[in-house]
Amino acid sequence: MKINHFAFEVSDLAAALKFYVDKLGFKLETTFMDPREHETLAVLEIDGGKLELIQVLDENNQSQRFDPVALRKHFCPHLALQTDDIEKILTHLRMHGVALVHGPLEIVGMAKWFYVCDPDQNVIEFFQDFQ
Repeated sequence: MKINHFAFEVSDLAAALKFYVDKLGFKLETTFMDPREHETLAVLEIDGGKLELIQVLDENNQSQRFDPVALRKHFCPHLALQTDDIEKILTHLRMHGVALVHGPLEIVGMAKWFYVCDPDQNVIEFFQDFQ
């Protein structure tokens, strides 16, 4: 077996796509609405990995209120993205107005990482392994 994708619930699919595509560099593969399941979703790709963004709709297939999950101490659950140049990622995110929620953190000689949130408080970790 292998992992197929991760999924996050979002309150506004268009806003989430703007964040993930325009600010983080994901590529949009597809979007579609499933009227029977009352959801609209998008499948994104980055370096072979997939992320599914799901916006739950009401019984009339209209947007409904969404309460983001409060951030937990250890930022779980989260999506972790590996990078070879964490400083370059930090610069890119700052240029795009993406605030850090924690970090950068470092275990000297081993790894460096930090966390950001999407518009719905879904947590993304950026991680560089020095080993």
